[in-house]
Amino acid sequence: MSMHNYSRVSLINISDVPDGEHVIVMGRYERHLNGATLSQRGKTLDLLGEPFDWIPPDQCAVEMWGVILQGAQPRLVVHNARQVGDTSRTPEQPREVCVGDTVTLTARVTNYADQQVCCTAERQSYVLLGEELDERLYLVSGRVMALRPPTLRLISALPIYANLPDQQGEQP
Repeated sequence: MSMHNYSRVSLINISDVPDGEHVIVMGRYERHLNGATLSQRGKTLDLLGEPFDWIPPDQCAVEMWGVILQGAQPRLVVHNARQVGDTSRTPEQPREVCVGDTVTLTARVTNYADQQVCCTAERQSYVLLGEELDERLYLVSGRVMALRPPTLRLISALPIYANLPDQQGEQP
């Protein structure tokens, strides 16, 4: 897995960002029938996917981070988001791991056929071996058993309950 840093970029200059760049962008989150966008000073960025552990209220001022896809219209593959001024969520850097390492990460667990998979906000995915978990967000601890595909033997999984904003977008 390769390391990357998220660069702060103005939405006004988003077309100048190289394709595949990891960025943090600030703007107003807007939900639409066909998805969501981030806007700032008349400039709009289409969002692909949802923030990992917090869905902003419509018209909320946010910072979003993810990967830029350039094309006729730039788009952001969303990793996560936070309300402007919130410091509880921060972009995490994927770590290099080796077989035998013990890792702890915040991940969403999903079941695909007979396999359990956990995925982080930064799109790191691991096949999970061990106890069967409900589909939700967890603080997962596990031992790396293989790199292809990335596989963890579950040591522990602590459910995480999202910190949801109230009606006005304020944190409880």
